Amino acid sequence: MPSTQSFVSQSAHRGSLHGIKAPKTNLRYIDLIQADLVQADLSGADLYKAKLSNANLSGADLIGANLFGANLNGAKFSNANLSEADLNGANLFGANLNGANLNGANLSGADVNGADLIGVKLSFANLNGANLSGANLSGANLFGAKLIQAYKLTEEQIISASHWDKAFYQACYEREKGWVINKEANNRYIEYLKNGEYKNSNIFEDIDCQ
Repeated sequence: MPSTQSFVSQSAHRGSLHGIKAPKTNLRYIDLIQADLVQADLSGADLYKAKLSNANLSGADLIGANLFGANLNGAKFSNANLSEADLNGANLFGANLNGANLNGANLSGADVNGADLIGVKLSFANLNGANLSGANLSGANLFGAKLIQAYKLTEEQIISASHWDKAFYQACYEREKGWVINKEANNRYIEYLKNGEYKNSNIFEDIDCQ
C-alpha cells in the first residue's frame, strides 16, 4: 500500500489535490481539512480517523475505502462513489452526500446529523445505530438497508425515501449472532408506516426479544 508521504509528494499543498490518483494508499490519521479532492481516486484507501472536515470530495472514487472514525464534518460528497466503504463511527455532521453512491456501505454508529442524503443510494447499507437526526433522506434508496436502532430517525424521514418498505428496522440482538432481523415485527412496522398510524400518535408496539 502506498504511503502518506508518496501521496503528499504528488502536491505541494492541499489546494492542488483535485483529481489526484491515490488508490489503496495508507492515509491513516491524515489532516486534509478543507482539501480540494474533487474527482480524486481514493478507492480502497485507508483513511482511518482522517481529518476531512469541510473537504470537497465531490465526484470522488472512494469505493471500499476505510473511513472508520473519520471526521467528515461538513464535507462535500455530492455524486461521490462510497459503495462498500467503511464509515463506522464516522462524523458526517452536516455533510453533503447529495446523489452519492453508498450501496453496501457501513455507516453503523455514524453521526449523520443534519446531513444531506437527497437521492443517495443506500441499498444494503448498514445504518444500525447511526444518528440520523435532521438528516434529509428525500428520494434516498433504502432497498435492503438496515436501520436498526437508528437514533432520532422519524417516520417522516423514512417515508420520504424510496424503497423504504424494503428496508429493515426491527431486530433482536443475540450475543453470538449480533442483530437478527425479526421479519414478523419488521412487516408489522412497515404496515404501520403505510397506514399512517404514526400520524394519529399511535405508538408502534416494540417487539419482545425475550
